[in-house]
Amino acid sequence: MTISTYEKTKWTLDQVLEAVRTLTRSEQYQLQDAIKEISDVQLVHPNNSSRAKERGWRLAKQIRAELKTTTQNTLDDTMASLRGRAWSL
Repeated sequence: MTISTYEKTKWTLDQVLEAVRTLTRSEQYQLQDAIKEISDVQLVHPNNSSRAKERGWRLAKQIRAELKTTTQNTLDDTMASLRGRAWSL
């Protein structure tokens, strides 16, 4: 007689994303539909419009300018001072 116990697997976000990348496009849509049924989580494709890209470049330019004037050395240091250490976990 074999007794087996169920142990819940704990996945990291990187493991989940890597697993999703292996799915076909139709399987990704099926997963997206299944998530919609059980959760308020919504998966959306990034906005690739030229307007959104231009806004991103402007924001990046502002961030670079702020980083040049700050006393911290890195983006991690700056983000930690603004939001705390948990921002990158």
